[in-house]
Amino acid sequence: MTQTNLEIAGSARFFSSLLSDVQTSLAEGASIPFELSILGTIMRHASILGCYVCGRPTFGRLRPVEKIVDLWGLDEIIKQSFPALYRYRIWSEGRSNSPADASLENALCWCARADRVLTELEGRVNDYERTLPKTACSRERIGQLQ
Repeated sequence: MTQTNLEIAGSARFFSSLLSDVQTSLAEGASIPFELSILGTIMRHASILGCYVCGRPTFGRLRPVEKIVDLWGLDEIIKQSFPALYRYRIWSEGRSNSPADASLENALCWCARADRVLTELEGRVNDYERTLPKTACSRERIGQLQ
């Protein structure tokens, strides 16, 4: 893998680490609206990466999530309810009032949805990396040089 490819794989793992942090924070009684804002960020950025590795770069607030739901055949509820989740992200930036529907149940539901997206992303990143040519900077080549 090239350094860029290592960064792609690392990004996918980073999103999973963030999700784990959110789950831990929720279990410890953290601010539900804040954790929902983090989940919105994870979903959007993971979706942008997912679109990229599928050869369909897509940006914007909502479109990347819509695109990966369609591309990967995920549950339509993710696409339908993502705008409500992303309101928490906008709130966390001070650009709106706090949404009124924050609940632990909603946050846990989004953790499960994010986990589904990230599991699929990991597989897609692995598939993407297999399509790339080996380079002089691949892990295998570096191991041979040591």
